[in-house]
Amino acid sequence: MLDTDTMNLLLAEETKGRYVGPLPVQDFLDDYMPGDQKPRTTGLDLEQLSKVATHGQREEDMYEPFIAAVQGCVSDMIVVDTSKHSSRIGPFELKPDVCIYKERDTTSPVTDFSAMEMWIEFKANASFEPFEDPRGEGLSGEELKECFAQRPFEKDSSNGKYTRGQLTSYALAQIGSQFRRFAFSVLIVRHRARFIRWDRAGAVVSAQFDYKKDPHLLAEFFCRFSRLSPTERGHDESVRPSNLPKEAELEIRDKLKLDAGTPLFAYDVPVDEKKMFTFYGPRPPCPPQSLIGRSTRTLPVCEMSGTAKEIPRVYRAVYLKDTWRVDTKEMQPESDVYKKLEEAKVPNIAPFVCGGDLKGFGSKTDTNRLAGEERWGGVWGDITAHALHRLVLGVIGRGLIFFKCTKELVQGVLDSMRAHWHAYSDAKILHRDISSGNIILTDSGQGLLIDWDLSKPLSVTTKRRRDRTGTWQFMSAALLRNIFAEHKLEDDNESFLHVLAWSTIRFVPSTWPSRARTAHLRDIYDSSTILPDNNVGSQVKADRLLAGIYIPKLQLLQPSPILNLLESLASPFSARYVTPPADTERRIYESIKYAASMVNPHIGAEAYETHRVHQYDLSMQRLTSSKWFIDTM
Repeated sequence: MLDTDTMNLLLAEETKGRYVGPLPVQDFLDDYMPGDQKPRTTGLDLEQLSKVATHGQREEDMYEPFIAAVQGCVSDMIVVDTSKHSSRIGPFELKPDVCIYKERDTTSPVTDFSAMEMWIEFKANASFEPFEDPRGEGLSGEELKECFAQRPFEKDSSNGKYTRGQLTSYALAQIGSQFRRFAFSVLIVRHRARFIRWDRAGAVVSAQFDYKKDPHLLAEFFCRFSRLSPTERGHDESVRPSNLPKEAELEIRDKLKLDAGTPLFAYDVPVDEKKMFTFYGPRPPCPPQSLIGRSTRTLPVCEMSGTAKEIPRVYRAVYLKDTWRVDTKEMQPESDVYKKLEEAKVPNIAPFVCGGDLKGFGSKTDTNRLAGEERWGGVWGDITAHALHRLVLGVIGRGLIFFKCTKELVQGVLDSMRAHWHAYSDAKILHRDISSGNIILTDSGQGLLIDWDLSKPLSVTTKRRRDRTGTWQFMSAALLRNIFAEHKLEDDNESFLHVLAWSTIRFVPSTWPSRARTAHLRDIYDSSTILPDNNVGSQVKADRLLAGIYIPKLQLLQPSPILNLLESLASPFSARYVTPPADTERRIYESIKYAASMVNPHIGAEAYETHRVHQYDLSMQRLTSSKWFIDTM
């Protein structure tokens, strides 16, 4: 299990190149904290502020005077020292130094990521500063690019990386524990401060400033923040606590098998450009493990029926998906994809109820917009934009990993492969994210292929973006080794193989010792190599496919043909990773084939069908379609 320090370093690596700045402080305030151009800045206690970051002061001694200094700027909130009161998020205990809450949301100095409005992190040692501003002001884009080439904005020191990861972990915990579109935080390093705005594309970082020399900037930030509406602070008001009658809430909890007293929420889901429909359910499960990207959350919810004068009754339970979809021209909103799949009568997909992009403040990430401005000289590259998307499907299935027997496992994968092939051949759509989590089983054991948000029309031929498409464990070896390789049909077909093999090895009882099974799964499906610009998968997956030993030698406790099936399904993929036959080999093969046909076309075929060229061509032909795999299963 990862410790907190290791997690921080991994988060810093994951978010590398996603911190856009330094944005001039006044620009930050004007862009992200709308309101009076010259708001009143009274309330800042300068005497208390002078006691912060004095010579030789320990970090923990900075909290109390800082809190006393800024509390008057946020009179309707409470600023709390939370440095000694951690909150468990997954396996980690997290505790920002100082948090700001609405007064009614807390009565004690606790860390509550589900309620905090903002958090503030302090460093008494300047070596923990995670960013380095360029020297000089008013630099052009080209000058800034040249400056960052020599001294990157993100400090490469171990302490700098640690701090970036720490900040990211707090932002991830806050946004993930609430219904939020973005969040603000403050970083204090001795007598200097930065403001940060976080969203699902990265973080916008202000320039560093000396808050003792320019206290008005600190005061203006907190005064403006206190007067922002909940939406302007980042809250997603398309989700809110349920206001249904008690009888209706009891029925919802019973239908969804929730514990008594489980808080319920109302979720607005678009029906079309103007109309919303509201569904009711619990808070989504634990926060996503990544700040950047789609951050998908799914949960069962209830659709209600009844007139305005009646107590609402549960009509049915359905499946809600909340995600930050990739917002590019070549990527269709998932709700639109489902409509096209239904029009093409693609089988084995979940019935679409409604869905679309949410509108309003913060519904699209802004870090990518700022990064694309000319002022930065293109130094940030192509940061992927995301848009908040919510949809509802008319079925609640169980995950593929909860199969009851190997026959049901194979049937689930087979049904999903049929859906995939019909989508490809009839609707001209490639899924591009085949994983065990994207296949669900109905009560009857039918497999449904879901999560089409990374799919792409076959007519779109733009190169892959900086962000990978797919789930790491199940991505093809070809895509793992080359982040910019074109995602093809054979990549998805290989992913189906990995899903079936991984599920078998992981969940089907066998004589294999637990430690050996764990090591095998780690080496083939989880391992990676960290390179300067990105991570790549290990060569093990490709090597085992190439050598024809992809399926390990193990004995299942119950008889099943699934291991033989896996060996057959894996056999064509060796051709993807072998050196293609040379021209000389092809000429020899053609000569043998011609000679055999002259003797006896039926008997002579044996002379060339075992030839390497023939086997290679046959395998490559099978990879260009899903038909052979479907027929084999």
